Amino acid sequence: MENNGENKPEKIKLTYFNIEANAEKIRLAFVVGRIPFEDCRVNQEQWKELKPNTKFGQMPIADIDGEQFAQSGALLRYAGSLAGLYPEERKLALRVDEIISLTEDLTNSFVPQSNFVRNSSLSDEEKKKQNNFVFTNLKEKELPKFLGLFEGLLTKNATNFYVGDKVTLADIAVFAHLRNIVREQFPGVDKTMLDSFPLVKAHYERMSEIPEIKTWYSTSH
Repeated sequence: MENNGENKPEKIKLTYFNIEANAEKIRLAFVVGRIPFEDCRVNQEQWKELKPNTKFGQMPIADIDGEQFAQSGALLRYAGSLAGLYPEERKLALRVDEIISLTEDLTNSFVPQSNFVRNSSLSDEEKKKQNNFVFTNLKEKELPKFLGLFEGLLTKNATNFYVGDKVTLADIAVFAHLRNIVREQFPGVDKTMLDSFPLVKAHYERMSEIPEIKTWYSTSH
């Protein structure tokens, strides 16, 4: 993949925790576009020190030529523009944005679980029951719903990509989110869930074989 070469920054430092989550699609956009960046990963203690100096008190953040920027969606689109992964044609860009927002809806279906864990008023047994409910709902309702939507988008576009005929931020965003399923990050949820959605599964496997992505995950990431 080649970047568009326009307004190329001299230095990019992307900072987040040492997990994938909200930063991974941004990292992958830089990686696929061959945009050099510093992948800074901090622990909780380091975050406590860093937080007062961040723009909105949250991560990911990016220092671009000495200026700090925030918000994962904004950073993703910036990375995509640099990498040539964000279409210039407005309707295509709109379709990309639709799919990015759809992946965010998928992520939001995970949110209740973390809220229950953090609720100090619940006993351990109550947390366990709530978590079981959330993950059962995720496996039986939410994930099949979203995977079906992704399958339909691939069917309609008929190019092996979600938008247009080459990799865009839409493909990056979906791939990054599906890694949570394939890597079996949630109780009772495993990669066999993709078997019922052959186009989604095939797309995930093709994305995994992109040289830049394959190299990224063959190292320590």
